[in-house]
Amino acid sequence: MIRYSRRTPGGNGNIASFIRLWWLLVHSFHTTKFLVKQAFESHRRYNYRMQPRGNTETVVITGGTRGIGAELVKKLLQCNMHVIIGCRDPASGRNVLSKIRQRGITTGTAEILTLDLTSLNSVREFAYKILSKNIPINTLINNAGVMDDCYGVTVEDMEHHFQINYLAHFLLTNLLLQRMHESGAPGKHSRVVNVSSIAHYGAYIDLSDPLMNRFYSSHKAYMDSKFCQVVFSNFLNSLLQYNSANVRSYAVHPGFAKTERWKDSEWIKRLGVLQRLLFKVKRALIKNLSKIQCPTLSPELEESGGAFISNCEVVEPLATTEDAMLQRRLWNTSCGYVDLLSSCVDLIGGPSRDDVETNNWNSTGNRKTSKCIESYCLRPYYEYLIVKLFTLFNAKKRGWLQYIEVWSILLLQKLDRLNSQFKVLNVYES
Repeated sequence: MIRYSRRTPGGNGNIASFIRLWWLLVHSFHTTKFLVKQAFESHRRYNYRMQPRGNTETVVITGGTRGIGAELVKKLLQCNMHVIIGCRDPASGRNVLSKIRQRGITTGTAEILTLDLTSLNSVREFAYKILSKNIPINTLINNAGVMDDCYGVTVEDMEHHFQINYLAHFLLTNLLLQRMHESGAPGKHSRVVNVSSIAHYGAYIDLSDPLMNRFYSSHKAYMDSKFCQVVFSNFLNSLLQYNSANVRSYAVHPGFAKTERWKDSEWIKRLGVLQRLLFKVKRALIKNLSKIQCPTLSPELEESGGAFISNCEVVEPLATTEDAMLQRRLWNTSCGYVDLLSSCVDLIGGPSRDDVETNNWNSTGNRKTSKCIESYCLRPYYEYLIVKLFTLFNAKKRGWLQYIEVWSILLLQKLDRLNSQFKVLNVYES
């Protein structure tokens, strides 16, 4: 259960509002860019009926009761798979399965288990129920996610985007990894598919405060959580390969479809008649299903573990997702949050106790918020702008965007000085 709070970290003053506006623009830019691209690009359709994988295999999927997840469950059943659906409301899951069977799809089998990603104990119970069945696990699809405007915390007092979109799936993957290793084989690996987003291109995570206790922006929180998924997928795959495990990990951008989440979006409502061009509901759902089915079933991607996939093609993720130091820090921090200090080591060589101590994850994993006395809260934001500025110069691009970034840097530096002198930006203790 998510507990929403009116006291947003960072306050609601002019400076905080300016920073949140910046992240809104960053998120909107990447979303609109790929939304338009999706409307006009040629789509690579994946023919799931021709794939050799599928029969008698077991797939675990989170969030399979709405939108793309529900349609994906239907396709997996058509492949004669056994599908285990994790969802908060088992009644809605049974309703989805009933509708699928009414459409005449009789192949495959499915069962529904309760899973609440806002509670790590619920994740552990979900994994235990699956493991107690003593069945193979061939594919894990981490599909469930959230994108909210309000600040909320989970049962463990963590920022809800970070836990639901990333951390809970990090824990679930680690708990099921041993069984997935036993279920796979060389040349036919088990697969972990993390449903991420192109929104990760706009992320700039601060690992000293991944729970955003000092400053909160809903758009930044969403982008950072998707960024963490891509980093996790890449680093997990490298560990799996190093330890010769029979598992591979992938991150995939599913595209955009006018599901329940997008119907409630204010800026989508303002598109008016353009929605018909950008969102053709049935067509968009079918397209996006192919993009998730591809890393789930395609034999062509057997040796492409760690890849970021969009439109059934391997594409380059944000460069910082492949930073080895950042990958290790995020891994150690995540293990600290979910109390996985030893089980990570058993199969894939996760962080040892020495690694945890030397990498100082404890300071980054501290859930208590301290007041920002000297106020360096804005520094990551103008550092981010500086990095983007030099990237543009190196690419030899000239244009109005550079001048906007220059003035943004100068303005943020001025605001940071004001903030340190007058403490304009209030950061509350939890």
